[in-house]
Amino acid sequence: NQRSLTIPANETSMSSTITPIKDNLIEGTDTVTWTLYSDEATYTIGADTLAEMTITDDVAEVTLTLDDGEMDEATLGTGKFTVTRSANGKLDAPLPVRFVFAGTAANGPDYSATDQTYISHLNQRSLTIPANETSMSSIVTPVRDFIIEGDETVTWTLYSDEATYTIGTEIFAEMTIADLIDLIFKDSLE
Repeated sequence: NQRSLTIPANETSMSSTITPIKDNLIEGTDTVTWTLYSDEATYTIGADTLAEMTITDDVAEVTLTLDDGEMDEATLGTGKFTVTRSANGKLDAPLPVRFVFAGTAANGPDYSATDQTYISHLNQRSLTIPANETSMSSIVTPVRDFIIEGDETVTWTLYSDEATYTIGTEIFAEMTIADLIDLIFKDSLE
């Protein structure tokens, strides 16, 4: 894995600039080393023959913000949360972000959510922040089911895939879906 650098005529030195390439990978610290070796024909080498550089990770940190957590079956008022990434890492590439969903509401019978992709066999989904963007929102829409079930909740917790991003301190959002039957019953009492 040899390279060469040519010192121009009438000069005593030549520099080479090394520029790291941004990516969305958690790799830890990388090292690059250069060791002079003699071609044994045109020059000899001195005592300083080794140079080593380190490249540190610069990955995105992701957070979750609850924009609107109150929904109801009566008006089908929606809820919304936003996933935001820092400007670190490769901003011009899309960044899929994983999260775990839970709560008493079930996706499908109780609500639907936009822009989310299911991850098979796990209670996880992903939301992709587009290239050159720092955030992506998901709209959660309740389903009117005419079943007496009381208020239900749905929670979202960011999950680090440990390969492409880190998670910040804001990683949890909880939404409430008010039951249609409860709302009708409350209105009839007033």
